Amino acid sequence: MMGWAARRRFVALFLGLLLPPGPQRQVQAQDSPPPALPGSTVAFPPLASRALGFGSDLIVVERGDVPFVTVIVAVRGVSATNAEAPGEAAVVARMLMTGTTTRSAEELAGAVDFLGVTLRASAGPDWSTVTLGVARENLDGALEILADVVIRPSFRPEALSPLLAEVRAGVEAGLMHPATVATRALLREVYGEHRYARGAGEERVASLDSVSLRAYHEANYVPGNATFVVAGDVSADDVVGRLEEHFGDWAGDGGAATPSVALPERTQNDVILVHLPGAARATVRVGHALVAGDHPDWTALTVANHVLHERLVRASSAVNRRIEAGHYVAGAEMRPEGAGSAVALILDEMERLGREEVPPGELSEIKGFLAGAFALQVETPQQIATQVMSARLFGPSADGLGRYREAVLSLDPTTVREVTSRHLKPHQAVVVVVGDASVLRAPLTRFGPVSVVDAEGLPLDLADLVAEPPALDLDASGLADGSWVYGVTVEGERVGEMVRTLALARPEGSDSVTLTSTMVIGSQTLRQEVTFRAASFAPLAGSFSLTAPGGEIGARATVDDGRVHGSRTFPDGRVEEFQVADTPGAVMAEMLEVVLWLSDLSHGREIEIPVIQVESGTITTMRAKVLDVGPVDVPAGRFEAYRIEMNSEAGLQILHARVEAPHILLRLETRGQPLVLELEFISGS
Repeated sequence: MMGWAARRRFVALFLGLLLPPGPQRQVQAQDSPPPALPGSTVAFPPLASRALGFGSDLIVVERGDVPFVTVIVAVRGVSATNAEAPGEAAVVARMLMTGTTTRSAEELAGAVDFLGVTLRASAGPDWSTVTLGVARENLDGALEILADVVIRPSFRPEALSPLLAEVRAGVEAGLMHPATVATRALLREVYGEHRYARGAGEERVASLDSVSLRAYHEANYVPGNATFVVAGDVSADDVVGRLEEHFGDWAGDGGAATPSVALPERTQNDVILVHLPGAARATVRVGHALVAGDHPDWTALTVANHVLHERLVRASSAVNRRIEAGHYVAGAEMRPEGAGSAVALILDEMERLGREEVPPGELSEIKGFLAGAFALQVETPQQIATQVMSARLFGPSADGLGRYREAVLSLDPTTVREVTSRHLKPHQAVVVVVGDASVLRAPLTRFGPVSVVDAEGLPLDLADLVAEPPALDLDASGLADGSWVYGVTVEGERVGEMVRTLALARPEGSDSVTLTSTMVIGSQTLRQEVTFRAASFAPLAGSFSLTAPGGEIGARATVDDGRVHGSRTFPDGRVEEFQVADTPGAVMAEMLEVVLWLSDLSHGREIEIPVIQVESGTITTMRAKVLDVGPVDVPAGRFEAYRIEMNSEAGLQILHARVEAPHILLRLETRGQPLVLELEFISGS
């Protein structure tokens, strides 16, 4: 049957009452979570700032309790300097570790091992870093190696070739991974022509050679571009002397800053559908640009994001800080039928967080977690150096780290709501969905204009790629009025019944059909109704209501002028309107049974049809396949029946439909649920 979105909610209501309690139900539930332990004070070590003689800035964090030293050299803006080849920064960082003009790769590795040094280089969207870790007694020897790597890399061609091949292989693999494709597509749309949108594409990496990499290094790895952060068993004055000894011949200023590029402006949600033909899953990303990294609201944004992350449950949520403009992103992966619901949930929760204050208990739990997590992130010299480096490069004083926990714990619900309403934009977000566009396009039209592209972002014409499913060309004019009674069983025990009634209106000028379904189990009642044109099989209106002791929910919708107009009613009496563009050939969920009644069924026949879900105000896709033919026994008798597998928003269902036309439903089972419907009585067709 049918688009069981409403019935699944109904099943959830009564199964918990009817099934015997499992062991987990016998445990006495705790009224509330245990109170959080009082937070301990984090004494963030004092910072000392110095200007080095060769032109770099220095921050020193003295930690005499650990005989270890971490040194980070952060080179600002390296990833952003060359907008035409942003992959250079990542390749340069990796080439630093393949040898210098004074040491081969083997000699460099040997020196690192001899001193027990950890040494690595990496590139990010705003800066590149070279990080050194060493025991205090080996600091001088380690700084000599660090200076050699930062100032005098060799960029030997024999080391570059295999590295570029590895990078290209990674790019190719990423284009086959839906999560990577989705994230890249989101960044392209959020940042437009800004450098943050660009990645290390194969076509850019392929053009790199030792000469271009060396020129890039000479232009960007210069003292005026660099900040040193040193943490551990050292003093500021001692560090200044050692660094000037080993880096004293390093020269160069920071050069001109990269011109900033304006980000795209939006007045609505834009939907990007990345077509992966035949994909069995859908990958969703929802996001938009945020403020610059030095904005004072970032602490509150971090707290708000954690609230969202906890509320979304099956989706992730993150805020990504950047020097010029950060971005928000939420993501999820699910069956294609659930993509529209996932997007709606993310956008609804974003809007709710900016409209309603977070309950104090919920906010307190999040703040306690973040404050406690921060204490664990500043335990070692390397952790401290990393935190200080990020804080300084984003703009605000690194000294503010000592007050971070207090800033988090002092946030109140009003402040979090106000910051969220200023910065989260559920109505101007980019929605990216990666999957089979032929399945996903219809349910996504409700969120905004849909653009279909390939994995590399090139536009596609879906009509050229996917054949439209053949029109069903159904006509219900020949049906007769009737009713059908189904028994509802759970694990073989009858717990209720469902009555379906078909009525044709035949006054002059009218050819409408109304199908009504009422399911009653105990004190719960689910009623669904749909009206459609008999001859054209075009839907006109549909509704459902679900009544239980705890209240009532419902929805209704009409189809007019190519759009679906409707409203949802919630237990508290709140009414929410919705509107979505109709899809040619779409039917309302309750019409699916009549589709089977009238279709020309045979072994192996497949049917695909867009379905308007009245409950959620979305359009999904139903697929049905006739598996085989054979006898089936139900309370109403023995029948020759088609066994049909149906995939829809409700999940996987197995139906048995009478071979004799009309192919009325005899039995229905839903995968993963103990509930079964079986025909008990027929009156009419």
